[in-house]
Amino acid sequence: MFVEVKKSIVVVLAILMVMMLPTSVLGQTMHYETPFDGIDYTRSDNIRVVIDGKEVLFDVAPGIIGGRTLVPMRAIFEEFGLEVTWNEAERTVIGEGQGLNVQFAIDSDQATVNGLVHNLDAPATIIDGRTMVPLRFLSEALGYNVVWIGDSQLILLSREPIIEWRYAGFEAAKPYREYELMYYNGERTTEYRYTGTLKDVEHINLYSKDGRIVPNVPDFKVGEYSYQWSNKSPFEGKTWWIHRDQLEGTRNLSQISMAEGLEPLTMDELEKLETVGGYVRVSVQDHIFDLQLWKDLIGSPGSKFSSAINSELFDETEIPAYDTILRVTVGENLEGYIALVALRVTIVEPDKDRIYTYLDRDPTTMFNWDRMTWNRLDRELPWVGMTSDMLLVKLKESPDQTAKITTEFSVLELWVYQHEYGDVVYYFNDGVLVSMW
Repeated sequence: MFVEVKKSIVVVLAILMVMMLPTSVLGQTMHYETPFDGIDYTRSDNIRVVIDGKEVLFDVAPGIIGGRTLVPMRAIFEEFGLEVTWNEAERTVIGEGQGLNVQFAIDSDQATVNGLVHNLDAPATIIDGRTMVPLRFLSEALGYNVVWIGDSQLILLSREPIIEWRYAGFEAAKPYREYELMYYNGERTTEYRYTGTLKDVEHINLYSKDGRIVPNVPDFKVGEYSYQWSNKSPFEGKTWWIHRDQLEGTRNLSQISMAEGLEPLTMDELEKLETVGGYVRVSVQDHIFDLQLWKDLIGSPGSKFSSAINSELFDETEIPAYDTILRVTVGENLEGYIALVALRVTIVEPDKDRIYTYLDRDPTTMFNWDRMTWNRLDRELPWVGMTSDMLLVKLKESPDQTAKITTEFSVLELWVYQHEYGDVVYYFNDGVLVSMW
């Protein structure tokens, strides 16, 4: 009784240990050789026949008639160990041996095996002076398993179960090991084995038009993503001239951090990098998600990124646009970083009522104004004599209402800006400010 109980406990423990094994271990089989190891699955022009791992060579290529493969009679009979005879009177080919007598009558849809009549899907026939017989029927009559691999134009034959290892690709996760799946008599199984080859994988960042990133996608998985994703950011390579007011942070610091040390640029330092009129040239070199940079530059406490310590956790994970970062060149050569969220209402989702907060080309080429005029626009109140374009650049917003009168001699315009404390009105004559109240 004690021995039986002990055996039961051992069996239960063994079952539990198997259940605790990883799925990959359970699915993997031992790496053993079969006669069909090393088969070349490359598609050839002609049908190939392989018996127990050895390819049969024919003087006339096999052909397909009525959906059935026909092969030269003498070569295949001899491979099967049958002695071949020909009955001219009845135009019948006979194969004998291994306790079998197989007979095919030319152009007949019947054959006999040990005296029993069988119907054929394709009859034996003569092509280019060679007698051709249906391979599958003959093989199965002799007790062979038959596997047809259409993509390779390949037929495998064996009296033993046909076990193949076919290339199945690479694992979808690191270290991206190459593996093969086992096929049993042509049917795919769940068994697999590693070949020992590691895929040389390139990792690619994918971007959406609105600035989302899926970082570090293996190159062989890129095709799984829709056309909405691209391997280039919509911001990479762009150059803007952004007004300094749009880059201001807190405590006289800008929202741009220097690449070395990640110290924020002060507004005074930023001003020294201006082109004219308060506009700063910002060129985007790269658009990235980096966990440590995110913590240094954005660092929202409630985010899923705040407690993470391993950036690889977010590989192949969609990162919201405003958790991404731009690596930029400010001015001529200062390298730095800016969080995309800092440009939200300027570049990404600009306020429709705001204009000239940034420019997509050098301001000195957009307007034929001298540097003194640009400085006045940046530092002085509107003045009589300025043009309507100057006022728009100065205020960086369009008027709430306009009225226009065209006479024989001039064009008169009223622009009204509505504020909580009252309206401000600008009066233009032929595009030049002549009065305001």
